[in-house]
Amino acid sequence: ENSELEVMKVEGKWIPKEMAEAWKEGMNAAKQELQEGIDIPIEDKRQALATVNALRKSLNSVKKAKTPQQFQLAMMGAFMSVGAAIEGGSGNEVSSAQKAEARKLADGEISLTNGDIIEGTVADVDQNGIVVRRDIGGFARRANWMELTQESLKKIRRLGQTDPERYKGASVFAEPFIEPDESKMEQNLPPGPVRGLIPPDVPEEVQVTSKLAAYGTGGGIGLIVAIAIGSMVAGLGVAAFRETNALLAASISLILPVIGPILILVKPEVEYEDDYEDNEEYEFEEADAPEGVTMSDTGGSAVAGMLPEAKKMSFAQSGPKNSSLKPQTWTSGDTRFDRSFFQNNFPNYFKVVLGNAERGMVLALKTGKREYVGQRIKRISGTDLHMELLNGKEQKISFSEIGSVDLRQK
Repeated sequence: ENSELEVMKVEGKWIPKEMAEAWKEGMNAAKQELQEGIDIPIEDKRQALATVNALRKSLNSVKKAKTPQQFQLAMMGAFMSVGAAIEGGSGNEVSSAQKAEARKLADGEISLTNGDIIEGTVADVDQNGIVVRRDIGGFARRANWMELTQESLKKIRRLGQTDPERYKGASVFAEPFIEPDESKMEQNLPPGPVRGLIPPDVPEEVQVTSKLAAYGTGGGIGLIVAIAIGSMVAGLGVAAFRETNALLAASISLILPVIGPILILVKPEVEYEDDYEDNEEYEFEEADAPEGVTMSDTGGSAVAGMLPEAKKMSFAQSGPKNSSLKPQTWTSGDTRFDRSFFQNNFPNYFKVVLGNAERGMVLALKTGKREYVGQRIKRISGTDLHMELLNGKEQKISFSEIGSVDLRQK
């Protein structure tokens, strides 16, 4: 939370008002203590100075680090240096026997992990490694702690424990790099059980429900209804494409979701054979319409069926009809092109021999890309028709491809 703080300027510095009021008394008391002096033991002073010097050297090493590995190694050396300074300052005095044993221990061989062996005396130990004075003269390059073998590390640790004044911090520097003995590792006991945990409340009996029970929930019922409606809509679309019974297709798709529309789609087409042959006479009923009434639309057969007086005519008749043919056009937008359309509107074009009126007219069936012109329909089924074109060729035309039918002059 934001709040206001009153400050006052004292001796060139802004400090809180409460501290400024007691500033003079506090400073006077501090100066008086400094004048009287503080009695610090010589050992503590020596330890403090050693710690400060070790920390200063360690910080200088950290500043010189250029890579993450060097920085990590420098930080590790800094902690070990400070620890060694504290340990060295707080230790007891080393006896002459310990110093003699340390000199004897410092002489000998120092082995490295790369196989090299340095013969001489350990001259210096710090956080960066050790320096050995060779027996043949001179000093070997400083060996990093990670370059020393386990045998050499244990030797340096023992050297620091024997003469901590001469080899200050040697045991602290070497200890992190020494691997524990197998005997010590075997003595480590496995962790015991965790205590204080509250046991979970586990029911004695668990009722296992079936996976089908999920469909009895609200979400499951909604999913089933959505699948059924989608399947029924798909069945209606397939029925319109295959020109089958829409009610039957919707019922099958509703009872058999997903499978029903597929069955309707793969159902083989049923070809309706013509009830006549080219050499046969096919009779149909035709009635005379009253004056002013034509039968050129698709409902002509229904009108003719309601007329009381009807007579039979044969396709084999060669005489002309009472009324002459007139040009007319039907389009797929307002007319359904199927078998009954052509049988009711163009019955005379199924004849083997055309009449005089039919000879002067032609049928033009337009599809999406082409137009077929002919005068005789040779065969017709539930899905397509075969028309004899003006060039004498027979062309199969599907009802679903017809865009318009044009009856015009030849």
